[in-house]
Amino acid sequence: NNMPPQISLNTLYDMKDKKDKMKHNTFDEIIIKCHRKIKKTANQGGQCIFFEIPYVVIGKPLYKIEDSINYIYNALKKNGLFVTILEPPNINILYISWAPTDVNKRKLLK
Repeated sequence: NNMPPQISLNTLYDMKDKKDKMKHNTFDEIIIKCHRKIKKTANQGGQCIFFEIPYVVIGKPLYKIEDSINYIYNALKKNGLFVTILEPPNINILYISWAPTDVNKRKLLK
């Protein structure tokens, strides 16, 4: 009564979790770069930036650009910033504003 080889589902789920975590770590690094650009611009008196989300990050696993856009867009919005995704073909470019008029407009749209 020999059992055929089996695969551990937990191992498969762990692999997916690990991959998702790595992906989110990459996205978080992109967000930190974005924060740097925001601070630099704010420091110079600016209140908005365009931020380009890279299609690839050298030395990091590949990801779908849509996944990174959604993750970063939602993170910045949760942070209270006014964020808009540009029209195709520039979907990987975000317009980000912390001008009081834009931030308040955002609150009204909720």
